[in-house]
Amino acid sequence: TFTVRTPLGPQRLPSPSYTPPATWNYEDGMDAEGTYTLIAKDGTRSVAEIVAVDPENDLAILSIAKAAPGKKFSFIEFERSPLRYADSVVAIGAPFGFNFSVTDGIISNPSGTNNQGGDKRVLVQTSAMIHPGNSGGPLILLRNHKVAGVVVENFSRAPFGIGIGFAVPASVAKKFLDDTLRKLDAERNRVPATQ
Repeated sequence: TFTVRTPLGPQRLPSPSYTPPATWNYEDGMDAEGTYTLIAKDGTRSVAEIVAVDPENDLAILSIAKAAPGKKFSFIEFERSPLRYADSVVAIGAPFGFNFSVTDGIISNPSGTNNQGGDKRVLVQTSAMIHPGNSGGPLILLRNHKVAGVVVENFSRAPFGIGIGFAVPASVAKKFLDDTLRKLDAERNRVPATQ
């Protein structure tokens, strides 16, 4: 189960809306199987399917369009400006199964790398505590309530509690989302060739 929520509430955030298309034509991504249940803070549950997977960056895009066609949802925008050292952030997730947990910290390095095991990705490094269950959750900037990154890992030599958190930068996640939406839109609008 993936948990999705906006911790600051819809009244405090800008509320742009996105209406999912009535139909989607896609196949599950590589190694992606099954459906997932997204649970909102108010307890609303929506069945989601995997639309696309980016294994290199440990990202997936889920769609609830089939379960809620035409329904509008609030969302949080990706940060477009360069991240700054010491920007205050919160990481949201379900560490150890404790849903809707929030930890705070700063951006320790806006373009750090976790060079362990040959990983050469550019990642946002944060001091916010990251535990199992935070992966996939947003790292949100407190200065403007935009997504700074998608939490992917914690590096630690200790069993728990001490470590360095990493997130895929918002620019990478946004590009993956935009590319996927363009591909899906092109597939939906493709006119069958006449013979």
